[in-house]
Amino acid sequence: MVVSKYKEAAITYMAGFVCKTATRQVGCPECITALTKQDAEQPHFLTWKSNGDLVIPSTSVIKICTDTEKCIMRILNMTGGKLPNCKNLLGTISTAVLATCVGSSVFKALDNHMFDTTATNNHIATLIKSCAHSYTHIHLKHHTKRQTDM
Repeated sequence: MVVSKYKEAAITYMAGFVCKTATRQVGCPECITALTKQDAEQPHFLTWKSNGDLVIPSTSVIKICTDTEKCIMRILNMTGGKLPNCKNLLGTISTAVLATCVGSSVFKALDNHMFDTTATNNHIATLIKSCAHSYTHIHLKHHTKRQTDM
């Protein structure tokens, strides 16, 4: 599934807020650095939009948000644009995104840090799920508002 340039810019912009939300939930300094790490190449839209007060997300967070958007788009395509009526939709989407991102290059800087934690407290998995959960929450709130405005 391909994301348009417009959606790509919106996802990148929302990823900054996702970083801010995840930073509040994560207590590990290494993980916080990985969320907001300044990459060599900043997204053009954020550079243009920011006056210095936007949180610039890492490429890993942008990838997680893009994968989450694609997952939501697939769900909406299958249900005819309506949200499915099921329990724990946020958790289901977060788990699907985690499965997509686990083998990819997401949070490569934390590969060694992963071995400092227990298997049940894997920081990379926690970060991926936290970012996907936050993005999904924002997206579904917007989708629901659009549906009730019609």
